[in-house]
Amino acid sequence: MDKLIIKRGSTAGGLVINARNKIFRSAAALLAFLMLAVASTVVTAATAPEARPTWGPDNKLQRLPDGFPSGPITIWNAFPPGHEDDVYARVMAKAAEGHSPVPLVVRSKSAGPRLWWETLDYFKTLPNGTDGHHVEVAVFAAVPIRLRTVGGGDWTLKETLKGTVVMTEEESLPLASMSDAPWKDLDGMIRWAKANPGKLRIATSAIGSSVHLNAEMLAAARGFTFVALPHKGTALGLATMLGGGAEAVTANIGPVLPHVQAGKVRILLQWGKGTAVFKGAPTTEALGLFAVPTTRGLLTYPDAPAAHIAWLTALFEKAAAAASYEARLTSLGLSRRIMGPQETARYMLELDSRVAPFIEKLGLAKK
Repeated sequence: MDKLIIKRGSTAGGLVINARNKIFRSAAALLAFLMLAVASTVVTAATAPEARPTWGPDNKLQRLPDGFPSGPITIWNAFPPGHEDDVYARVMAKAAEGHSPVPLVVRSKSAGPRLWWETLDYFKTLPNGTDGHHVEVAVFAAVPIRLRTVGGGDWTLKETLKGTVVMTEEESLPLASMSDAPWKDLDGMIRWAKANPGKLRIATSAIGSSVHLNAEMLAAARGFTFVALPHKGTALGLATMLGGGAEAVTANIGPVLPHVQAGKVRILLQWGKGTAVFKGAPTTEALGLFAVPTTRGLLTYPDAPAAHIAWLTALFEKAAAAASYEARLTSLGLSRRIMGPQETARYMLELDSRVAPFIEKLGLAKK
């Protein structure tokens, strides 16, 4: 049995008071602990990361806790049916449909070719237009170039890239000429251009586009001049060369490939890493030349909730891994280049820093 020890100068009543004080302090400490635990839980809940996309047992992406997506996901393309961007949109929609809880719809803007920031502005007029239910096909390599040479209304590069969903592919556009041209390779064309100043005509897309800038950067690096013939798209530029209106053209791989296979057209150079489809043709990467390849992917409205953009990224990354999408890459000679929003943003900002001085030098910067 424990002994009660009373210290000198204390009383039994004092012990009772001390005991009560100890009990009170213990209770107060426990209450403070419980209050801190509750507060910690509230703070944790308030600062918890946004809901992340999750996959169901049926290999479909689950809706987010806020119900997104509540309706179809629409992929917008700014060009007519059959354009490279339109085909891309349809392949991505088909590849994603088996993994989405909602339908995917492909639509073209009926007003004709539009730049991506005009489509972003158009989203503001649509139901659910700014919350991620609408995405658009974007040629990312053209984004910083067109912003500097044409302008983008109130859109800046950093603001635009906030809406990046995913980049999925790269196309090394070829510089081509007719097989019966008075040269057999790139060096031959350059020698001819130097010997015949003002006579080399290269069909490109719009002045200030990445296609046009690639030709200008090549000419500056190799010391020759040419006459740029701008077109609304590389397919029209190819038609001009085939009809004898230009000595060379920078065209998309798809339209030019049949003419190469038929022996009518020769590939002189590939902008970027190149493709096995044109095996043996030199590339700017191998030659140590800076060039801007075509990089394609999807954008949504930049102020869409981050969780919604993450959901879209997960869906379309899954689509880009599908066999049907791999078939697209193989058939068109494209390269897979998967980049999420942050990686794409870094890539585009670096590209912008490289092209900006050249745009200024050519006098193409929008004043």
